[in-house]
Parts: sequence; structure tokens; C-alpha cells
Amino acid sequence: MMPTFGHSQRLCSVLAAGLMLGALTPGGSGAVRTADPADELASFRLAPGFQANLFASEADGVAKPIQIRFDASGRLWAACSTMYPQPEPGQKPEDRIVVLEDRDGDGRADRSTVFADDLVVPTGLELDTHGVWVGHGTELLFLRDTDGDGRADRREVVLRGFGTGDSHQNLNSFGWSPGGQLFLSQGLHAFSNVETPHGVVRLHEAGFWRFTPAELRLEPFLGRGVAPHNPWGFAWDDWFAPFMFAGNGHGIYYVTPLLVGTDHRHEFQKIFRDGPKYCGADVVGTRHLPEALQGCFIAGGFMNNRLCVFRAEDDGAGFALREETPLLTSTDVSFRPVDVKIGPDGAIYVADWFNPIIGHYQH
Repeated sequence: MMPTFGHSQRLCSVLAAGLMLGALTPGGSGAVRTADPADELASFRLAPGFQANLFASEADGVAKPIQIRFDASGRLWAACSTMYPQPEPGQKPEDRIVVLEDRDGDGRADRSTVFADDLVVPTGLELDTHGVWVGHGTELLFLRDTDGDGRADRREVVLRGFGTGDSHQNLNSFGWSPGGQLFLSQGLHAFSNVETPHGVVRLHEAGFWRFTPAELRLEPFLGRGVAPHNPWGFAWDDWFAPFMFAGNGHGIYYVTPLLVGTDHRHEFQKIFRDGPKYCGADVVGTRHLPEALQGCFIAGGFMNNRLCVFRAEDDGAGFALREETPLLTSTDVSFRPVDVKIGPDGAIYVADWFNPIIGHYQH
């Protein structure tokens, strides 16, 4: 049984995963801190009526989570990469997909299983009834557990030829649409030339894909340097309208007008301004959370260490977003929320990259 929550809503179960130390105090001076998740939890400033707790950490095999998903059994799947931004010469692939279970319903994972552990920077993850879709560099993989032991024993390269110009712009942020198509993103330095049964499909520079697995049909959108230059995260509202969040500061977009397959387009108007960067998003639609949040988007504000809230409003033929008070802010600059999902228990789960350095140009 999943627990219910009364007046004190559970804001998030944090996947704290950190290898780097160091933070800033509220006054801006440097301060050394431990990697103890309790220290990070103490840095959280929560919206009234909410509480936060740790769901899983590196002690449970979760390190540097990139994307999280729930399956039909309520288990949390996390794609993790300690090899990011790239493996060192001769280094054995060691990134993994971890499955976490809370069997006693206390809000803390008590079982951790490694589903696959021979991956290199898996930047996309999505589940279906037969297996797991994974973005893996130039490849779109499908992993399956055929003998029921909880580990992937079948690995299929479904499509290959995706661009890998920059690790954080590889094939990423997978999401099922209400129509059963898999949406995928890529960033500005990715030049993809993918061979499919329907011919070679190209997407040069930033854009997103719509993939229909039953037909192996892959459709590209945007490209040619059109913003946003690093789309990272899709969400659909109650009326199945799609929204896309940008990880490079270009804002938030209403996707339906973008679903035109052409290389010739003008810059499209965003529905929320440039500024902070967002990563991963979900829509609130559960009675476990307050009425004021119903229909709102919650996204990871990894640039400014917070969970952002946006409300969609009608704007003629489209939408405009209004930013609400954040649900969580942190004085710890290592808090980097990169994916957000509403769990089957009604809690808000956050994948925390946990690192004071958010780029990798130092490499």
C-alpha cells in the first residue's frame, strides 16, 4: 500500500548523489561541507506545509542520476552516470540503471537492484511493458530482462547515428506522449543522421524527435540552430497539450505549433522568458498535493538550486506561463535538480545531480 499524506505534504524524496564537496553559505563565502545527505536536507527552504526526506543515496547505488521514471509496480528507475562527461582512455563502461523499491511504504528505498551496469553516459530513460528505452551516445537502445532475474540480459540497438557533439546534448530526456509516441531531445552540437526502415532521417543541431516504436518511424523537428539550443524535458497537461523545457536558458515552449517537419522556420515564440535554466518537468494532478498546485508544472531549476512552479494560462491560440513561488530553494549550490516526477504515492521525487560544477568545460 502506498501511504497518503494529510496536512503535511511530502514535497520530495531526494536522490542525493554527490562526489564533489564544497558549497556556499547564504552570505556567499566558501564553506566546506560533507557529502552527508542530512547536510543538504538542512539547506532546504520549503514552501509552507511541505516536508522533504531522502529516498535513496549513493549508499543505495544511486550516483549522478540523470533521469528517473516509475513503473507500473511503483518502483523508481534511475539512469546514473559517474563517467560523465566521458570515460577516460581504457576505462571500462560502468554507468548504470538502478531500480529502487520502497517495500514498507515509509518513503525510503529499502531495495536497490542494478538493471544494467555496462553503459556510457545514459542520458535518456523510458519504460514500456517489455523493457527499457535508453539513450546511449549514438544509439537508441532497448534493454530487456528475459529470464526474470531483475537484470537486463538482452540488449538491442534499435537505431544508431545520433549526434554526440557534447555529452549534455546527446539524445536525452525521454517522454511518452499520450498518443504512445516517444519524444526525445538533442542539443546544439549534435548532428544526427539516423538510418531507419523509412530512409535516413537527419536532425542537425538542437531539436527533438518523435519516435513510433511499432513502425520504427522517427520524425525530426526544429534543427538548424533554431532555439531552444538544449531542450531537456517534456510534459503534457490534462488536455494532452505538450510543453518543452530548455536547459540552456531559452525558456519554455508550447510544442504543438512546432510539430511541422521542415528545415525552414523562423524562431518560434517561447511561452516563458529567457533566464534561468530548467531540466525535467512534470504536471501536478493528484489529490495528495494542494489544490493550488493542481495543473501546475514543477521543473528542476538546476541553475539556481530550486524547484520551480509554473501555471499555464490561455493566451489566444496558445499559452503563457506564470511563475509561482518555488516549492524548494537551497543555499547549497551542489543541489542540482535535473529531473522531477510525481510518484504513485503523490510525493514529488527529485533527481539531484549534486555537484557545485554544472558544466564540464573544465575537462
